[in-house]
Amino acid sequence: MNAYKTFFASLRKAGFHVDRHVYKRSSQSGKVCGYFFGEKSSSRPLIVFAHGYGNDAFYPYVQIFEKFLENNFNVFTFDLDGHGVNSSTFLDIKNFSSSVVDAVEFAKKEFKPEKIFGVGHSLGGAIFLNNASDLSQLGVLALVCISVPSTVEIGWRGIIFEGLSLFSTNVLIHLPKYGLVDFLPAFGRIRRKIMPIRARDDYMPSLKRLFEDLIHAAPQSNTPIKFIYGDADRLASKRCYEGFSRVFPGAEKYMVKGATHMTLPYNSEMIDESIAFLKKY
Repeated sequence: MNAYKTFFASLRKAGFHVDRHVYKRSSQSGKVCGYFFGEKSSSRPLIVFAHGYGNDAFYPYVQIFEKFLENNFNVFTFDLDGHGVNSSTFLDIKNFSSSVVDAVEFAKKEFKPEKIFGVGHSLGGAIFLNNASDLSQLGVLALVCISVPSTVEIGWRGIIFEGLSLFSTNVLIHLPKYGLVDFLPAFGRIRRKIMPIRARDDYMPSLKRLFEDLIHAAPQSNTPIKFIYGDADRLASKRCYEGFSRVFPGAEKYMVKGATHMTLPYNSEMIDESIAFLKKY
């Protein structure tokens, strides 16, 4: 997409490396496409970033990556299974959760960072949580989980509310980074050629159980975690925030006033809170 070509050009102009990487998934056929942004220095901490359902390695995270780079982090972002026009994996819920483990293992081997962190939005955050114990053994020092739902149910009123929230001033200031066409989210069959979802069967019931299991059978881990939610989120509601607060009592929690599920990735307060948390480690 044109927005990402512009993003790459701006990073290169600022002196950063922009490298595309393709690697095989360990538990299924297909390859994953990921991107490294930053300086070729192992002393610069690396953030492995996992996107939300129906998105890809970039959308809608350009402003997040820019802030990470400005604050002396490198970034590796990748397509989750079944996502991304440049990847060839399928969304198989039996193997889906290990996608972040593969990404971290690849990043450690390829970039050799002295420090490594995980940041996940929505589904990406859920998968980081689901693998918190394994990731800790791989040396992941801390996790930031943004807008992680405890269910995948949302009504039409919620969908309309979330969609309209994209036209708020705090979001529209980022429109020049994307352009009008690339700014629009994929939904249903809309824009699925650009942001596809590849699946061989009906995965939604299993996906729902994945979220619910995080509440009822959370993995044990000593990894520091920070949850960040928006108080106007219609998918990852205050009930999710409260539920994860009980399941992970030692985790830090932060609520952004007025933010929805779709607007939180654009929110500067959320980005600043994420960076401040990671810098403690």
